[in-house]
Formats: sequence, structure tokens, C-alpha cells
Amino acid sequence: MAIYQPVSSKSWHKLDLPDFEKVWIPETPTNQYWKQWQQLIDLAPEFERERIYLICGLLLPVWKQLPDSNPKVFRLQTNDGRILLGRAIDPHQIEKVFSNFGLKDLIKLNAEDIFKLVWEDRQVKSVGQWELQRNYYKGVDRLEVLAVYGSDNIDWLKAVGCFTEIIQHRTKVFVPVDNAVEIIDLLLTSQ
Repeated sequence: MAIYQPVSSKSWHKLDLPDFEKVWIPETPTNQYWKQWQQLIDLAPEFERERIYLICGLLLPVWKQLPDSNPKVFRLQTNDGRILLGRAIDPHQIEKVFSNFGLKDLIKLNAEDIFKLVWEDRQVKSVGQWELQRNYYKGVDRLEVLAVYGSDNIDWLKAVGCFTEIIQHRTKVFVPVDNAVEIIDLLLTSQ
């Protein structure tokens, strides 16, 4: 069972049946229900921005080179009146698509994009010589720098703002989430 908010298809909560029955709205909503519904609509932002990657043009000859996890086709009109028809590509797969077409060196993700892919989409991303991954340790989600070996590397990462913790007899390096974008930017520029 799922409960949807009135203004966004992304705002939903999965509930077990007993919990769902506790919050189930009667078939004939009351005036109070409609007031709360309208308050949620009034609080919602006027626009929601989202970056969409589209592959446009003659797609059938290259369809096999595109990822098969999200075969959605969009028709969009830009602010300047252009109409685009294309196949959507998930943000975490755009680098793979570029690689499939031999264009790997043309795409450069910025620090904010990398952080979103790692933190929100839980993808492992390379940042220079390092790899970042969201992991769960001691009851908290953390942004981990994977496979850091040598005290020189650990000291350098600590100097740019990372912190360490010993977990299961190993020193692990983490990026503080509060200023992760700035640190990722430093890791990108130090390549």
C-alpha cells in the first residue's frame, strides 16, 4: 500500500496494511480533509526542477548501446520553443552511455552532480583517483572514500576536510556530508 501526497508523484510512503488502515481516509472526505489537502498544495513550490538526460535522433540503430533499465521516451518543449523527442537516460548511466559511443572524455560531472549520484542514487562514483560510496555504519549513512591505503593518502584526505574512524580494525575515511560538495570539488581539481 502507498500514500501519495497531492502535489508530487515522488512523495509517497510505503506502508504495511495495519499502518495504512490507521491513516486511511474515509471514502467521503470531510471539510477538514480538504482544508489540509489545500494547505499541502499551497505549501508546494510552483515549479520543481529536475535534470533529464535525453538521447535524441535516429535511435533504432543504436538502441542496443543504450541501457535497458529505463526505456522511457519523452516529448519536451523547451522555453525557446524547440521540441525534443528522445529516450531518457538515468543520470547514473550517462557516463556508461558516453563510453559506449566512444565519448567518455567529453562528459565531466561537477561536484554537485557526483554528490547527488552517490548520496541519492547510491552509486559508486570515481572522483580522480578515489571512489566514493554511501555506506551505513553505526546507525548512520556516511559518504565513504573507498580503498584508501597509506598514511600519506589518509593525511592528505584529512587535510582537505575528510575524517577517519576505525571500524573493524581498519581505518576508514569519510567525507562530511555537510560540506561534501566542496570536498568533492577539491578531489576533482587535485587530479
